[in-house]
Amino acid sequence: MKFKSHIKKIKRVNYVNFSRLNFTRLDKNEKIDNFRKKIISNLKDKINSNLLASYPEVSKLINLISKNFNLSVKNILLTAGIDGALKIIIDALTEEKDKVVILDPTFAMTKIYCNLANLTILKVNYDKNLRLNNVKLIQNLKKRPKLVILSNPNSPTGTVIEKNYISEIIKITKKRNIPLVIDEAYYEFHGKSLINYLKKNKNLFILRTFSKAFGIAGVRVGYIISSKQNIQYLSKFKPMYEVNSIGIEIAKLILKNKKIVKEYVRNTLLSKKKLLNFLKQKNVDYKDTRANFVLIDKNKINKKIFNDCKKKNILISSKIFFNKFIRVTVGPQNEMRVFFNILKKNIN
Repeated sequence: MKFKSHIKKIKRVNYVNFSRLNFTRLDKNEKIDNFRKKIISNLKDKINSNLLASYPEVSKLINLISKNFNLSVKNILLTAGIDGALKIIIDALTEEKDKVVILDPTFAMTKIYCNLANLTILKVNYDKNLRLNNVKLIQNLKKRPKLVILSNPNSPTGTVIEKNYISEIIKITKKRNIPLVIDEAYYEFHGKSLINYLKKNKNLFILRTFSKAFGIAGVRVGYIISSKQNIQYLSKFKPMYEVNSIGIEIAKLILKNKKIVKEYVRNTLLSKKKLLNFLKQKNVDYKDTRANFVLIDKNKINKKIFNDCKKKNILISSKIFFNKFIRVTVGPQNEMRVFFNILKKNIN
């Protein structure tokens, strides 16, 4: 059996060998408080033998999404999260050795899917203060890439691309007919989108997910928004069924109860403000983000914070970004109190 030679350079992390379910999960930017019992009860009522035995029916969910954004259903393609959306787009719009522009670092699956497709990656990096090299970004757009993928806000940096550079990126990619993919996974926390640019920019693809503010990362639901022609083309590359029946039902429930999302976002941003004010008072360097996490200077934090958190069933990411920051997911204050107490004890 012969394997593709370029696959050897790709490194993937295996599944975690312990359950995260009983922890307060501040490590992967998930929803950290519980859904109300009524939502869970309503979902259980909808799960029956027919739902489990039949193939997923997606039309009602697509209709709900279209009403939320005043779009035609023909502008929407359901996907298995944003990672599923990226795979479809890369499969559909690139060939081996094509150039693709991405941020570095960014959502891990962006680079992985580009490497799987054996693309030539043009990285745009950040400096130690998390400033994006915008000059290099514009320069890379002029190197005839076949695809541009930008997360805005980005993770793990939590930063956004400045408005004047966004305008320049849209102008250049439109003129050169380069597909421009904008990953808006954290849109609800940032509050700004490029969705209004879709009508005049047929090369634009916007990716959304139900994993972050909507809080259902476990069922893998996302979607692509683009022109009718683009969606029709991408549909040829999608799996037979984009998402599972349970995912469809819970996504529909939350879309019909948007107050849940608004309340979660509001409470999360209030909690983040409180955390940042505390760090400022303690003279701990940090980076605010346009997402549901913060970056904290590791040099001001005792290393035993990781063990202290684990003892209290709290998970925080042990990854260090730019050799300076640790990333901590933020949620409503009630869910953050124990972490706050641990943080106070571990500031150097």
